[in-house]
Amino acid sequence: MQTTPNQIARFFNVIARGQTWLNLLYLLLAFPLGLAYFIFFVVGISLAIPLMFILVGFAVLAIVGLGWWAFASFERLLAIWLLKMEIPPMSKPGPKPEGAWETFVSLLSNPVTWKSLLYLLVKFPLGIFSFVMLVVLGAISLAFLTAPLTFWWNPVRVDLTGVRYWAIDTPVEAAVAFIFGLLFLFVSFHVWNYLAYVSGVFARLMLGNEPPKLSEYDMSGILKEAEDLIRPVEETPVAPEPRVEAMGQPEGEQGAEGLGGVAEMSEEDEITEELGAPEPPKSDQENG
Repeated sequence: MQTTPNQIARFFNVIARGQTWLNLLYLLLAFPLGLAYFIFFVVGISLAIPLMFILVGFAVLAIVGLGWWAFASFERLLAIWLLKMEIPPMSKPGPKPEGAWETFVSLLSNPVTWKSLLYLLVKFPLGIFSFVMLVVLGAISLAFLTAPLTFWWNPVRVDLTGVRYWAIDTPVEAAVAFIFGLLFLFVSFHVWNYLAYVSGVFARLMLGNEPPKLSEYDMSGILKEAEDLIRPVEETPVAPEPRVEAMGQPEGEQGAEGLGGVAEMSEEDEITEELGAPEPPKSDQENG
């Protein structure tokens, strides 16, 4: 858990972080981009439907579809570049389709194709909301921050109850308004960052293909492999070694003599190997 000094430093350090300004840029671009997408779809569909009777409308629909996928890809890259969000690829996992027909079928069966369409259509109202939040919070902060400069000729009036209002028309009130405006500006930066974060999460949800779940795999093969791993290894029975027992001797003495004989034989073999095997005697015929 962070200590209070660290929390205070984090609160005021928001204006010095580069990600804050990238978030503001993303929110500023949301409104014009959403408006452009909305106009593109309205004009494209309006032209395609009446022109279908002369087959030109299908070409217009194909252009709308290409633009639809291109805009979604651009929005995904924009969220990755500006918001630093990790978004999976838009294409389906698995082998790439071959041929135009397989590509067309793959696009139609891809969930991101339809989620991206919804994302582009919702981008316009979300862009309006982002623009309103930027303008309203920024205007309030700016009005209080400039109170020390404008109180003597254009005092700021704050509506309190609908009937009464607070007019900032003295130096002391202007100083208090400046401090309030400064704090409100830092709060506004945090609100804008949170709004950008929510926009990034929404983009990741709508513009990326999540990895396949476990249920989509061959469960029978996985279970069989798991059974093979956890099955105990069957021990192979080992045949007992043959025992040679001498007649009329106890079992203990037999073992001792047997070991002694083996030891003596091994010593004789070693001496024989070192000295070499004796040559067999020559026959009488060879001597004659």
